[in-house]
Amino acid sequence: QRLLPFYRKGTAAARAVASSQLVFREPFVLFNFGQAATSLPGTDVGVALAVHSYAQSEGGEAGVIVHAIAAAQRDQRPLLLTEFGATTDPVVLNRLTAEMDGGLVPWLFWAYDGEVIGDLSQPAGPENLRSPAAFDALVRPYPVAITGTPTTIAFDPTTKLFDLAYDTVGPGDVRYANELVTVVSVPTRHYGDGYTVTADGATVVSAPCAPRLLLRNQAGANTVSVHVAPAAGVCQLLTGGNG
Repeated sequence: QRLLPFYRKGTAAARAVASSQLVFREPFVLFNFGQAATSLPGTDVGVALAVHSYAQSEGGEAGVIVHAIAAAQRDQRPLLLTEFGATTDPVVLNRLTAEMDGGLVPWLFWAYDGEVIGDLSQPAGPENLRSPAAFDALVRPYPVAITGTPTTIAFDPTTKLFDLAYDTVGPGDVRYANELVTVVSVPTRHYGDGYTVTADGATVVSAPCAPRLLLRNQAGANTVSVHVAPAAGVCQLLTGGNG
């Protein structure tokens, strides 16, 4: 009765100065604990759903993801988990990020100046972290752009194995041009010694061990599966010793 009318007024004000930007609507706070569904974001053009995850139990964490996906699918709107964490516990962070990847929910961590950088008066970098273990839990391989529709995203922080699967038809039955590629971020923090790629339905077109893995869908492929595994020294072997 109150939140949605307020959001509509706020959306109209935003539209007056930024007509083409997405406006993210956030549910009532009980949603953050996995305790309630939401009627947001609504079906208005140009709106998206922004959710937080601060549940006090694993069941509540799962509830946040389930409710978020249900709302986004119901209203056919974009979804972004814009806040979670507020902790340096790597066990919690690995669990949460795995849950979000499993639900194909993109996420942003809270907060850079609280749980990531140790000394805000100094430059950011690997020597200026509050918790390297927590940072490792947040630095994960992920698809930056996909020439299709993702169906699986999974990363094992112990073995560093990463799996991505997608259909080659995009939302709205879109078929992508042959020159477009799928882009996967493969962070050197986890794959500094190199990595190997096994792809079915796509061809790797990036340089060996590139920080951004590029794949081109093969003609006639309806699905693509990609498996990335750490491999010490493989870059030097594949490139003739040039790194």
